[in-house]
Amino acid sequence: MTTTIPNLAAEAEALKVALDVLGPGAHVASTHDIGVWAIEYALHGWEVFPLRGKVPAIRGGRGFLDATTDIDQIAAWWSGPYAGANIGIRPPEAVVVLDVDEHGEVSGTATMKALTDRYGRLPETMTVKTGGGGWHLYFRHPGGKISADRMPGVDLKDHNGYVAAPPSRHPSGNLYQRVGRQDVIADMPGWLVKVQRPARPTAAATTAPARTGRGAPDLSAWSPSTSIADKFTNGTTWAQILEPHGWRLVGGGDGDSDGSRWRHPTATSAWSATVRHGCLFNYSPNSGLPIVGDGGTNGLTRFRAHAHLDHGGDLSAAATALKGAAA
Repeated sequence: MTTTIPNLAAEAEALKVALDVLGPGAHVASTHDIGVWAIEYALHGWEVFPLRGKVPAIRGGRGFLDATTDIDQIAAWWSGPYAGANIGIRPPEAVVVLDVDEHGEVSGTATMKALTDRYGRLPETMTVKTGGGGWHLYFRHPGGKISADRMPGVDLKDHNGYVAAPPSRHPSGNLYQRVGRQDVIADMPGWLVKVQRPARPTAAATTAPARTGRGAPDLSAWSPSTSIADKFTNGTTWAQILEPHGWRLVGGGDGDSDGSRWRHPTATSAWSATVRHGCLFNYSPNSGLPIVGDGGTNGLTRFRAHAHLDHGGDLSAAATALKGAAA
């Protein structure tokens, strides 16, 4: 039976009382109504919006830009046209989520294990087991530009993106689940920040990390300065990447400068993506690229966009092909 707005409003008041008693770190949602979970997230200060599967559900909406902490709006969504919808969370500006994937040929878990074996364990932090078998690890944003290009199978989601939140249901049928403490968002260890900082291009940057087993990178000779992804990003224009797929520049700059606007061939909007800080921020769900939002500092690098458009999102295959072309 569909929950009514008054019932969700009453649940919201009950949750407020419980949180006043138990403290701001408490999590009290236990109902099967996912709308109550959405309200609880908002009461903790997380901006939420409805998802259909893993994509924004609001027709004609603005994607993750619709995310809000407005309890009345959230109650209206989950009591009305989006009753039962999954929950999308837009991370705050001070938070970044490591999205460790476990699908395809690249194992994000293997990447993280190789890194932690070399540099040490990660600190305890807010963690979610995804319905796809991967992990969402919440950390405080270290500031500045960071990228997961040298972490195969791992992506970064910040204020210019979103993640699905428990108890959302993955297309596989599995639920997203909270794991361990949910009241701690740790600082990234220094080595993890260094791994994610863009490397400076060097003459020696011609090879990608080798792999052993299913997506497990051999880090014995790995360093942040040796990345074929960085070499490609620094030596390629957006026109070279996008125009072969029918994209065209529609204004705002020369194609690579900040503010440049690009439109893909089946777009219904005036433009589909913009360039900021050298990265592409796509907000069109039909472009063949992930939606990462507009603005900020954590968009798609040229290498990552190339991997999505020419290799089905397989970063390993893109790196291998580039390495072979450079040989």
